[in-house]
Amino acid sequence: MSTPPGGLQLTLPDAGRCKRLSEVVLHSCAKDDADRLSSVKCVPAAFLHPEGIITIDMIAAETRKYGNCSPAQLQKLYDAYELLVSSHRDFIDPETGKNLTRDDGSDYLQHAMRVAYRIAIIGRGRPGDLQQTIAAMLHDVPEDFGVPLEIIRAQFGGRVADMVFWLTKPKWNGESWVYADNSAYYQLKDKYIHSMYERRGYSYYRRLYYDSGDPSAWVIKAADNLDNLHTLKEVPPEKRQRNVLMIVNNTLAVLSRMLAKEDTDRLVDYIRTELGFEAPPDAIAGFADRSVVACPPREILLRRGLQGVTAPDRQINVYGADPKYVLLLGWIEIGLPDDGTDYLGLLRAMFRDYSVMEQNSYLPPGLAASEKIFRISGFRRDDQLHPYTFTYDPAERKIQVSKDGKPFIIAGLGAAEELSFEEPHLKALRSHINEKCELFLMELEDFHKKHVAVNEGGAG
Repeated sequence: MSTPPGGLQLTLPDAGRCKRLSEVVLHSCAKDDADRLSSVKCVPAAFLHPEGIITIDMIAAETRKYGNCSPAQLQKLYDAYELLVSSHRDFIDPETGKNLTRDDGSDYLQHAMRVAYRIAIIGRGRPGDLQQTIAAMLHDVPEDFGVPLEIIRAQFGGRVADMVFWLTKPKWNGESWVYADNSAYYQLKDKYIHSMYERRGYSYYRRLYYDSGDPSAWVIKAADNLDNLHTLKEVPPEKRQRNVLMIVNNTLAVLSRMLAKEDTDRLVDYIRTELGFEAPPDAIAGFADRSVVACPPREILLRRGLQGVTAPDRQINVYGADPKYVLLLGWIEIGLPDDGTDYLGLLRAMFRDYSVMEQNSYLPPGLAASEKIFRISGFRRDDQLHPYTFTYDPAERKIQVSKDGKPFIIAGLGAAEELSFEEPHLKALRSHINEKCELFLMELEDFHKKHVAVNEGGAG
């Protein structure tokens, strides 16, 4: 457990965060040490600091240029802008009797537009990227204007509403924190006071990182905090002093795991030179020091927040490589750099004895940490399992194991870490799968040398 400045405690990864399969030592890539630069793609300069007035047409142009969304889908972007503008226009701040402005005196709407623009320029214009851009534009609407999540859900769908929910700060009712999924949130007079800043931050970030399991929401919050960094110099000194520790820590904690090292260095330099603040080292992720990194299944990893998430450096991430997960699930997922290479064809050519299917990624492709996710099946032959059957419910993230048609294990993926497989048939099958997994990981090392390492320097 590391303790970031400002009192907010979050579990961040340490040097030994990735568990190797059965203590198999994976070969390290030859790398320079502290001074090496990652070869992965950098974000556009406008992601770090967009300049000038951001318009809805600029955001739409970034989404439209890829041609992946229909006109009806793109209209939702304009509908979100109308909701943002009308909510701001119709809301009067009871303290000032005027429309809301930022603490630095700048246009309130421009903050939301800059956050949405950052998300748009790292996407590829796909429907999921559009939803994330809309959520970025509306991320403060329930909190600041009292627009219920159900209105957002009805107009823009559950995915957008879910992201906005995780990004909405709670209110204090005098006894506990109330969140925007509670109907009382919108009529509640917030009793929050500035001395509770760290307590609210702890509650808010714990939920965002650990309960949401949603890196898309993490990226929006990082873009939000990134924009806040650029306005800190203009806010009143007492608020700047209160906010800088938490904003810097949480911006770096997310972005250092998702940006190229060059971009992280630029961000740290900005914090040092423009804000006069030394970035806390324990908030910055270290780069993976292996070409193939064995991790828990993605569903477990995401529920651990940032713990276990390494900074990108063109490694192959292998999710669920422990034999107990492969026995239960029957497959492994791997993450390869999203660099335009036809990895699906290359994987199918190299691993002909397995089934290889592409899965959905969690991050916009413009980030260095974005991955092409592939599910590799075929480690567990079902005809070897009689009298056992295995089913996995991805919505509930639960596995059921039945014997002769009767369930005898029902467990979440996290609980699978504690399961024992001492029945002779399962124990023998697990040993067989262990050998197949170890061989597979070694073959992935060869795949990395042939098809991933050769692309270094050419991505982005």
